[in-house]
Formats: sequence, structure tokens, C-alpha cells
Amino acid sequence: MRYFLFIISIAVVNLIAPVYAQTIITGLYAEGHDCRIDLVWQPVDDPDLDGYYIYRSRYENGNYIKLNVDEHTVAVYSDFIGDNVRPYWYYITPKINGVEGEPSVKVTATPYAMTDDQLLTSIQKATFRYFWDFAHPDCGMARERFATYDRHKVTTGGTGMGLMTIIVGVERGFVTRTQAAQRVLQIISFLQDDAPRYKGAWPHWINGSTGEIIPADYVEGVPVIASDLIETADMIQGMLVCRQYFDYDNPVENEIRSRVTQLYNEVEWDWYRRENETDGKRLWWSWSPDPNFGWNESFSFGGAETMNVYLLAIASPTHPISASCYYDGFGFEGGYKNGNRYYGYTQWVSPFETPMFWTHYSFLGFDPRKKWDNYCNYFENSRNIALIDRAYCIAKGYEGYGPDSWGLTSSNNPWGYGAHAPGKAAWAEDNNTVAPTAAISSMPYTPTESISAMENFYYNYGSFLWGPLGFYDAFNFDVPFDPQWSDYLAIDQGTIVPMIENYRTGLIWNLFMSNPEIAPMLESIGWATRADNGLNYEYYEGTWTLLPDFDSLTPVSIGKANNFDLGLRQRDDYFAFRFKGYLDLPRTSIYTFYIASDDGSQLFIDDVLVVDNDGLHDTLKISGNKNLTKGRHSVTVTYFNHTGDRDLIVSYSGSGITETQIPVNNLFRCSQNLPGDFSGDCAVDIDDLNILVDGWLCDYAFPDLAALASSWNN
Repeated sequence: MRYFLFIISIAVVNLIAPVYAQTIITGLYAEGHDCRIDLVWQPVDDPDLDGYYIYRSRYENGNYIKLNVDEHTVAVYSDFIGDNVRPYWYYITPKINGVEGEPSVKVTATPYAMTDDQLLTSIQKATFRYFWDFAHPDCGMARERFATYDRHKVTTGGTGMGLMTIIVGVERGFVTRTQAAQRVLQIISFLQDDAPRYKGAWPHWINGSTGEIIPADYVEGVPVIASDLIETADMIQGMLVCRQYFDYDNPVENEIRSRVTQLYNEVEWDWYRRENETDGKRLWWSWSPDPNFGWNESFSFGGAETMNVYLLAIASPTHPISASCYYDGFGFEGGYKNGNRYYGYTQWVSPFETPMFWTHYSFLGFDPRKKWDNYCNYFENSRNIALIDRAYCIAKGYEGYGPDSWGLTSSNNPWGYGAHAPGKAAWAEDNNTVAPTAAISSMPYTPTESISAMENFYYNYGSFLWGPLGFYDAFNFDVPFDPQWSDYLAIDQGTIVPMIENYRTGLIWNLFMSNPEIAPMLESIGWATRADNGLNYEYYEGTWTLLPDFDSLTPVSIGKANNFDLGLRQRDDYFAFRFKGYLDLPRTSIYTFYIASDDGSQLFIDDVLVVDNDGLHDTLKISGNKNLTKGRHSVTVTYFNHTGDRDLIVSYSGSGITETQIPVNNLFRCSQNLPGDFSGDCAVDIDDLNILVDGWLCDYAFPDLAALASSWNN
């Protein structure tokens, strides 16, 4: 009888007080934000860890409720409460090998209303944690995904974005410079010492513990061991930003700079032209050392998100590709130039069906402001693509689409992963999936619209769209939301923090552009980077069958043009342009000028008609010759369009110059170079002094005051 009673007493004790695992959560703290409280703690280092449970109460000694049914798998939790009324109390328990552990200490915080600026920092901090708290513990690289992830699959391109995110984290006080430098060195050392490279390029995915490749492609069930040049460029972009940021003279930062330079120099960009088997004008996405696979036949590339690949390849100090590859490869006109207007906005390059990430990846580091190639200024083009995306979503009228709910890009969706864009194309379509990263990462281009969308996603959708590492990847109002399908994705999280910071301070842009390889690369391609580059234009509307007498007409609008740009029109038919400026010729020679236009056009040099291509016609190319001296000559091009297609391409050839479109860096709005003319208005005045002072305050680099004073006196 006594034995029986003893057994019963043991059972009662177990029901009242279960046997907890002995591991205790340490380092737990709570932090109030707008409508939410974030919890962060030291991760439990135990291979049998199943996850964590989070408990909340309104009072320190009140009744605590468990907030999560399934084990939480990262040592960060964000409790989106939805208001800023009162404080809350929390504690955490670990679950190890099926047994719930001892409670942590209790912590408390109070949510509070934030200003727009505070909310930006708050969202940056939460997103930063994807690359800091959720990084792979062995190598520091960014994991590919969160909810549906292989714990050891790390991503090359996403980690490159993460490097820039970490730098922002230092500047915003999320981590110390010392902590960041150590993490960055850990990542770079792993990529140099442990990860595979093929002609200097990394694969898409790597095992974060072993350094072995995780294949991204299979052929008839056989894994393809191959590089990924686009992912490599995203990584190099981030590394070059780190090289400029970590400039202290200490062992860690010295090693960062040294390793980055070595890794950039060892990428054999020229190999990826496949020059022995092709014309060598374009880069190829992937190469395998396995002779059974070799080159990926489907992926020579230009356009899209790949500009930074070509820029970095041309800039390479050791394995450069020809600057001509920029226009012959990346910007091949047949698949790149657009020039159409959608919803009142001109899109100079890329198709209407453009996923928003095309405007983000190459411009995380590369600053598109105040510079342009023969096609466009990419800040203006990216801004208009964002505005077109927004206007499309408003007009489409899907549930969940609207003025503050837009942004179609490649992201997760209820059916997997896909590219989303306005309309439908072979590479992308619209299935009512919106990704917060699309609008938020466009903030430098469209600050008002992007911040409004961000606040809508946060305040109105935050109860389901916000998670431990910031906004989940996407939502679709046709299908119930589930964090499992929405998930987090490194390359979508990776653009948010740098682009918000580029809007706020230009930090990442300034760092990347300060690399010594960048300015010579732009010059070799022929990018226009001076304030006085470009042309003046007059725009007219009317019905003509021949070029009109422009001097007798009043223009509808006037302004500055990057080049002979029909994208500045305000309608598609019955319009005309007169472009005026100066052409800087590199040497004395007999030059041949060409105009291909639909409809009529003429070209004047020093007020003399050189090419006459007037009249109604389809695209027709006419040329003319003129002997010209080295230096600047006035140039005027007139053009009209009646109805239908429109086209205008102005080219030239001469001594040492094969026929080519007139480079934009040879076009000027001023007859002479004026040092100190920072505004490009062909005069040195108070506007330039204001720009100079602003430049000093913002740490920009401008010519010295003496140059400005000299031009002012003249």
C-alpha cells in the first residue's frame, strides 16, 4: 500500500511541475517601436535546440500567454501589437530535444508613436537582423531563405547586399564598427579560403559550414557545378563598398581591404566573354569546369538587372572587358531601348513588363544621379518605372492594389517563386502579388510614394505582413496570407536597408563611387558626368509634313536634354523638337554625320546644314560630310513626327572613329568649359556658390573655390 501511494505522489508532482531542460535564455532585452515590441536574445548553442516559446503578459506578475504555437527558430521576435497604449512583459523559454526549458528573466517595453524618420530607422533595424542575427553562424553569410530554408544554404548575391546592410547598421548604431569589421572579415575570408570559385567567380549557393557548392541547376537529374557571374557581381559590389568604408589602419580593416582587392582582381571577367567561341561582345552568366556542361547556352545576357556586371567587368584592373561591350553587349539596342510613354511617364529603356528589382540591384552601390549613357539618366528612368508600376496597380484595381499598395517584382507568391511585373511577358506577369521590397527599395527615386506605401504596409497590414525580420516577402489578397509561403528571401530583404539609406544620406552610393576604378570606367564607356553635358531642347506640337520654321513658332516646353531624346515628348503624334548645343570633337578631321529618323530631320554644324533627312518616311538613314577642327562646334538637330512610329539616331565617324552614335559625354550645352559651373547653366553665379557650400556640408567632392572665383571674375 505504501508503495502504491508513493507512485501516485510522484505522478502528481510531475503534473504540477514538469522537468525543464536546464538551458537558460541569456541576454534578453525588449525594445519598443511604433505599434510593436521587439525581443532579442542570445541564441542557444545546442544542436538539439527545437526553438523557442515567447510568453506575454500585461503585468509583470500577471497571467502570461504563449504567443507562438510552433517553435520560433531565430533569437529575435517582433510582437506587432497594433497600438501604442501600454507596456507589456515577456519571457522566453527554449525547447531542446522535445523538452521546454526554464523561463528567462522577464523584460518589458512600451510601444510608442514614431516620426517618419524614426520609423525608417526602425524598419532598417528589423531588416538588418536578417543579415546579422539570422546569418549562418559558421561563415557569417546570408541564408537564402527563412521559413522554408536549408539551414546551410547561403547565397552569394544576397550576402553582397548584406555587406552593404551591415555598413548601414554601423552608421545607425545597430552594431559597433568593431563587430561589423569582424563579421565582414569572417565572410570575406570564407569566400576566399573555403568557397569554390570558377575563373574567380562564385556559384549561386554555397554550404555555409563546408564551403561546398550547392547546385542551382540540374541537367537530367545531374547537378551542375558552375559559377554565377551575376551573383558574383552583386558580391563584388558589396565588397567594394566595404573596402572604402573600412579604412582604419588596424589589422582587421587592413585585411578586409587587402582581401577585397585580391578577390576583385581574381575574377576573370574577360573569360566570361567566351571569346574563342562567340563574337565576344556579351558576357555569359554561368560556366562549369565539367566538360559535360561547360557554358550555359541559354544565358548570354544584357539589359535587365545586369548593368553592374558589365560596369565591374569594364572597371576590372586585371581582367577587363572592352568598354565597347557596354553598348554591344549590355545595351544592345534591339532588346533594350524603349522610349514609350505609359500612364504619362517616359520609360527610356527596358520593357514595360519590368520587375522592380531591375531598378535596384545595379544601383545599390552605383549612383545613377547626375550622369547618363547614350540612352538615359538611370535615376530618371528608375523613377518613372516605379511611377508606372504604381499607376498600373491603381488602374488595374485588384484587391490589395492602390495608390499606397503597389510594387511588382520577383518574389515569393502563393504558388512558389516568380517574376511579377505590369502586364504579361515571357519573363514576368502580374498575378496580384505585391512585394513590399519593390516600393520601399524605390525610395531614392519616389520618396513620397514609397514612404506612403511603406506606412500602409506597416500600419494597415502589419498585423500579418510584419515578422521577426521586418516585412515578409509578399502578399496576395486572392489567397490567404501565410508566412510559410511569403517567407523571407535574402535578395529581397537585401535591397531595403541600402536603398532607404541612399535616400536618407547617399551613404552606399558615395562609398561605392569613391572606388578608384569607377570614374575611369565611366569615362571609357562615354558616360556623361558633367553638369554642362547634354543639350537644350524646344518641344513643339502641330501637324506638319515637312520640318516647320521653328523661329516662327512658340514652343510648348523648353528644357535640358541628355541627348537627342524623343522621350521628352508629351504625345506620340504631331510633335517636333529642336535640339541645340555643342559637339566637342577629339581631333581635326573630315567627319561624316548620319541621321536615321522617322519622320523628318536635319542636322546643322556651326549653323551649316550637313544632313537633310526631311519629309514623311519610315526610318531612313542619310549622311553628310564636313571638315572640322578639334574642339567645340555648335550643333542643331531638328525633327518632327506626323503619325505612327518615331525614331531619331544621330551618329558620326571620322579619323580614328568608326561609325557610332554621338557619345553623350561629347555633347555640351555651353560653348566653353567653365570651372565652377556646378549647376551647368553656362554661368558661374550664386547658384554655384550655394552648391559648393552644400557640397562641403555633405562631404561631396567639388573643384576648389579658386576655380569658381576665376570663372566668376571672367
